[in-house]
Amino acid sequence: MIAGSGATFSQAFGIHPQIGVLIMILISFGTLLLDFDKIVNIIGGITPLLIIAVIIITGYNILNPEVPYSEVDTVVDPSRTPTSFWWFDAVTYAGLALATAFSFLSIMGSEASRHAIARRGAIYGGLIIMLLMLLVNVGVLSIMPTANEVPLPAMTMASNMAPWLGTVYSVIIILLIFNSVVGLMYPFLTRFTEPFTGKYKIMLVVSLIAAFIISNVGFVELVNIVYPILGYIGLAISAALFVRWIMNKNTKKKLL
Repeated sequence: MIAGSGATFSQAFGIHPQIGVLIMILISFGTLLLDFDKIVNIIGGITPLLIIAVIIITGYNILNPEVPYSEVDTVVDPSRTPTSFWWFDAVTYAGLALATAFSFLSIMGSEASRHAIARRGAIYGGLIIMLLMLLVNVGVLSIMPTANEVPLPAMTMASNMAPWLGTVYSVIIILLIFNSVVGLMYPFLTRFTEPFTGKYKIMLVVSLIAAFIISNVGFVELVNIVYPILGYIGLAISAALFVRWIMNKNTKKKLL
């Protein structure tokens, strides 16, 4: 995600990717020094804006494709994907989504006042994500072959509506990346330290420095490396949760 912020700043504003990465790191550092409720409020305030923007921008491009959908197969570049099997990449992406969200969602779920509330949040949230991913994927197909040439096709989709909107949407993407960075970093840090203690701050600084160094590999390159690995981890988590659910349904001894 931090590498993605560098690519976004570069594609949208012509800022060197490393400068963009540093900006994201500094903003994330300041946010992660706030208490949990404030972090949740910040993420919750940004999310509705992102959902509305994605629906409008992808909807426009879906209705105004660059090439007919019947010809998309002729311009897709499979070399930019982690593997040459689209169905396998789809499965590992589902694992990736779970792996990256699991820690933060488990904290959010534990904060719910009742199981029913947590369950509804999971169902409605899953349906919204499914809808957004469907729109984004069809939207990317609508701008082929241009999507093969840029690291962030979503920004191109926004620019197709209006050049100024491309700039606005780039800010929205940066907010989305910020959401992801904070949402991933907080549960990672609190798994190993007490929130906001000296160890927490040290680990935060070390993690962000490591992220800066790794981001130099490049956004697209990192996606093709990290995407499958996290996908496999997410699939393993899914299997473990399924086994836990089965055991809890069929045995008197409940698993935690």
